[in-house]
Amino acid sequence: MEMCGQRYSLSGPSGAMSTILPAVDALLGIRNTSAELREAVKTFEGYVPKEHRQFLDGLRNAPSSVRSFIKAGKATLEESMWYALAGAYNACISRVLDFRWRHWSFVEQFIIRPSTATGPMNTSICPVADSSIDSPSSSHSPMMGTGGTTFDYLQQHISDSQVARITLGPKGEAHTRQESAEASISAKHANLPVFGDVTNGHFWDPTGPNGFVTNRCGNLPGWGPGFVGPLPGCSALMELAAIIPNLCFSHIYSEDPDSPAIDHPFVLRCNAKRAELTALVSRSGGEPAPVARLRFADLEHTWMLLCNVSSAYRAIEIPGDEWGEVPCHGTLWYLPSPAEAAKTEDWLESIVRQVASIVGRPWNGTPEYAELVLNNWYVSPNDITSEDELFVINRQTIQQVHPVCRFLALPDEEWHRKLHILLEAEGGRAVAAAYRSLRAALPARDNDGVGAALNQLAADIDSLTEFQRDQFNQKDCRGEALMISRLRKYSYPDLQMEELAVWIYTEGSSPLLPALHAILGLRKLDGISGPLQEHWQSQGRLCMAESHRQFLDCLESGMSVRAYCLQVWRYLPVETIAALEDAFNNCIEALLRYCSVRQRFVSRVLPRVGHIQTLSAKQENVIRAGRLALLQMRRVADAQRMQLANEAMTGLLPT
Repeated sequence: MEMCGQRYSLSGPSGAMSTILPAVDALLGIRNTSAELREAVKTFEGYVPKEHRQFLDGLRNAPSSVRSFIKAGKATLEESMWYALAGAYNACISRVLDFRWRHWSFVEQFIIRPSTATGPMNTSICPVADSSIDSPSSSHSPMMGTGGTTFDYLQQHISDSQVARITLGPKGEAHTRQESAEASISAKHANLPVFGDVTNGHFWDPTGPNGFVTNRCGNLPGWGPGFVGPLPGCSALMELAAIIPNLCFSHIYSEDPDSPAIDHPFVLRCNAKRAELTALVSRSGGEPAPVARLRFADLEHTWMLLCNVSSAYRAIEIPGDEWGEVPCHGTLWYLPSPAEAAKTEDWLESIVRQVASIVGRPWNGTPEYAELVLNNWYVSPNDITSEDELFVINRQTIQQVHPVCRFLALPDEEWHRKLHILLEAEGGRAVAAAYRSLRAALPARDNDGVGAALNQLAADIDSLTEFQRDQFNQKDCRGEALMISRLRKYSYPDLQMEELAVWIYTEGSSPLLPALHAILGLRKLDGISGPLQEHWQSQGRLCMAESHRQFLDCLESGMSVRAYCLQVWRYLPVETIAALEDAFNNCIEALLRYCSVRQRFVSRVLPRVGHIQTLSAKQENVIRAGRLALLQMRRVADAQRMQLANEAMTGLLPT
């Protein structure tokens, strides 16, 4: 600025203009080793009152600081007195470090992250319209505070404070004790389970490029257009799956009670394919069933089609209180046709149960999440660049993905399927990346690597949360409740309304939420009572693909990152403790935001179910209980050491 013909350079308000920390540094003997930092501090001190500057000069020019006094007294003071003084001094240094790391965490949380966050792409996956707009990329200038300085001076303060500690004990004793403790931790983590021996051709590999979604080409070889399949029964299933939305309408009733019974067209089409479908499980000469001899990917695709077709077949029920008399339009009655009466024999149910035993997953009468979402997708041949390369699902390619089986053929249904396909793909990749990073960092005691893995996981969870919010904001929700009500008889006919809310909230038997709980170490926090806990502990895991169950077992059998932090904090400097605590709690907060947006989704599709708010509140309380308070634990430990030091100085402890 210019004033009275002269140009002045003025700094904005900054915490560095306070006299508190510079006075503490001068008193304790914490040196400022950076010439650039000293110049910046000197500039800021020009804004403090003159008396404060004189006070600081007096402290800095004193003959000795507290640190130099204690170090010089090692040769003259009694050993117990010196150790007490040095311990009390180090406790003060810990307090300074605690303050500076808290200060840095506030700066990072409220200034750096909001300024540098690019946020997820606002790509709509609604098939009706895509309102995404590509924003121009912009380069970020170095972050500065209101005083015009960069934030690296805060980290320099922390390093200088750490170096000011006085080494206690005989030479090498403390270092040996710390190495011994860390070695025992490393030995325990050396046995972290390895996940990677997937025997199904990586089709369900959760560490693969598509996360929890199946890893395969957009179209399986041999399953191209024209309902071509590796077996006639497979082609029959493709044909039946394609006509489900057209023919699975409500029952046709005759307004004339004397008119002939009417066969439902989908029942007729299924019965016409009975021979081909029965041949899938027919055995001859002691040979395995033909479906059991399929490639693993073909077997899973057949299972997915069979579950959806069988669910549609079962959903065509005769309404009424008793079989044989059905009220219709008040006084009109309807008798089931012979073909529909034969349907009660449920020949298709028998086929499904036989294939279920081959696949190794239970059959509860309806498709599970793997069959509704994780393996229920294909890519048009025109969008496939190579039939030999895996198709990677992300926010750029999700528009090319379409459900194989649909019950309603509504835009809302396709949006619902594609939304969860993308969540499972990106969420699975995030968990797998965190697993690989933590497995490398934990045994090596690489705390920077642990913190980086946690921060990346928190960013990935937040990205999924924001993506869902963007989808909700871009899309009209008025048809979603109707969609769920119509899907209910196909996908979850036996669930009560509250159970259905839990199913949607947890994404059915999705491994995503259980994996996030396991990798963070929240799996043993059993405060979630009622249907939510029951769903996760029983039905959810049993209905997962085997590789997904193995991956969860792998995450739960090793030491979680939370348990690791609770073991190593006492051997780490304050800045490392603060970084681990901040990174872990960022993941906790990100998971809470994810659960909140899942509750919002349930409210959209089931607006009359209010009890889900209670369920999610219980889960959020459990997640919050998993937060770490490592700095608070360190403060308590330092206070205890300070008390022992004071008692030693007064002669209360033997030397």
